Amino acid sequence: MTHPLPHGVAAIFLAATATTAFAQDFPLTIEHTYGTTVIEEQPERVATIDFAGVDNVLALGFQPLTARAWFGPYDNALWPWAQELATADPAALAGELDFEQIAATDPDVILAMRSGISPDDYERLSLIAPVVAVPPGRGDYDLDWVEQAERAGLALGRSELAAERIEAVRSAVADAAEAHPEWQGKTFATEVPLD
Repeated sequence: MTHPLPHGVAAIFLAATATTAFAQDFPLTIEHTYGTTVIEEQPERVATIDFAGVDNVLALGFQPLTARAWFGPYDNALWPWAQELATADPAALAGELDFEQIAATDPDVILAMRSGISPDDYERLSLIAPVVAVPPGRGDYDLDWVEQAERAGLALGRSELAAERIEAVRSAVADAAEAHPEWQGKTFATEVPLD
C-alpha cells in the first residue's frame, strides 16, 4: 500500500496555492474503474472522499467541501499544514460515507481516487455529482502521490498547475536530501494507534 505524502512534503505541495488557473478543455471525459465520467465544465465546488484528499484540492487552489477523517485529532479532518489554507471547515466525513452529508455540500465533482468505494457507493455518489475514481485496472489505494495529484489536476482543470506543484515537491525533497547526506540509506517507521 502506498502511504500518503509525508507531512513535510504535503506542506510543500500546499505552500503556493494562490496562482492563476491554467486553461483546460471541458467537457472532459475520464475513464476509471467503474466506467466513464463526463465533467461538463470546470468544477468550482469540489468534494473529496479520498483519505488525505484535501491536500490536492487545496494545492490546486480550491476549497474542499468535504474532508475524509482517517486518523488524527482534527475535528475538521484537516491536518496542521492545511488548516491555514482552508477558508472554512469542510464537512468532515468519518466512518461510513454519509451520502446526504456529501449531497448537502452541492459539489460539482467528487474525487474518489483513494477512497475504497464500492460499485454501489459509486452509483449513489454519481447521483450527486460526477465521480472521478481510480483508473481502470488500478486498486483503491494503488496510486502514488504523483498519480493522485495528476488525476486531481486533470479532473479539476488544473493539470499544468498540478505538474508545477509536483515539481516543487520533488525539488524540495532533493534539496533536503542534499542538505542532509547523513539521511542517505535511512528509513523510518511510524505508528498510528487506531481505536
